[in-house]
Amino acid sequence: MLYKLIVFNHVNGNTMRNLKFYFSIGLLFLILLAQAQKIDSQKSVVTFSVSNLGFNTVEGTFKGLNGEVRINAQDLAESSINACLKVSTVNTDNSTRDEHLQKEEFFATETYPKICFSSSSFSKTAEGYLVTGLLSIRGISKEVSIPFQLKNGVFMGHFSINRLDFKVGEDYNTFTIGNEVELQINCVGTSSF
Repeated sequence: MLYKLIVFNHVNGNTMRNLKFYFSIGLLFLILLAQAQKIDSQKSVVTFSVSNLGFNTVEGTFKGLNGEVRINAQDLAESSINACLKVSTVNTDNSTRDEHLQKEEFFATETYPKICFSSSSFSKTAEGYLVTGLLSIRGISKEVSIPFQLKNGVFMGHFSINRLDFKVGEDYNTFTIGNEVELQINCVGTSSF
């Protein structure tokens, strides 16, 4: 009987140590998930496309995305995104057009050098997640919702906006420049989200 008690205590002692170890690892993982990650501005990019003259599509990129992303899949209420990009990084592979986009009639880069997004809520969807927040362009803030996925430590979102909501190129009709602008975000953290 004494032998069985000693063996039982020895097995339970090892089991308890193992449970404590796995619990500690799990807790550490959850803490790391909940910590804000800095955005790697060198690896992150926002691409856009908009119709031009009804038969052409202009595509381009913005770089210089910076800020912090905190995604806590176990408690989405603890998640947040605060990010801005530099409008002066716009690149459509046409330097004349890129300079024109920075003028007052489009992005007014001298007055409004950044485009920013600040999240207000997150939810889980069948395809991934949905983040809602304020997008600020040219000093105008509008609520937008961005469906996104996390793949290999990369935040990938895709959504569209109406450029006229932000007074971007409002002197140009919708044939010359389409109203809807498609945006694709590929945001890489300095460590995985």
